[in-house]
Amino acid sequence: MKFREFALQNTDLQTDLSKAIIDGLYIAAQFHIYHLLTKEHGLHLSIGEFYEELEEVIDELAEAAIGLGINCSGSSKPLEFKYSIDLVKIDLNTYKECIVKNISNTSNSSYTGINDSLVSVLKIIDKLIYKLELK
Repeated sequence: MKFREFALQNTDLQTDLSKAIIDGLYIAAQFHIYHLLTKEHGLHLSIGEFYEELEEVIDELAEAAIGLGINCSGSSKPLEFKYSIDLVKIDLNTYKECIVKNISNTSNSSYTGINDSLVSVLKIIDKLIYKLELK
């Protein structure tokens, strides 16, 4: 069975990937707001780099998923127009859990392109977590 056929039959995979993509778009938008509201210059730059890189990789992931026929629909939570480093860390760790789950679900060789994009997202998240720990 080809991956496209399998992906379309596997509703858990569709749901999880759709959530990763939609949540990724939310996180990119939310972190853009955090970027605008933070007063600390180094953190401002780090968060800016994060959301820009994340947008690019989520775009690639969404295109690959949609190309396979996966329906990327659903909703996320509303954007917050407030800032605290605690909110940043909570959002980051929650999204990291979603990505790790999807990496595990797509670890077989049939999912290489999707898995590679998810691993790229994880690397971007881990890079920002590391930078936050240095602050």
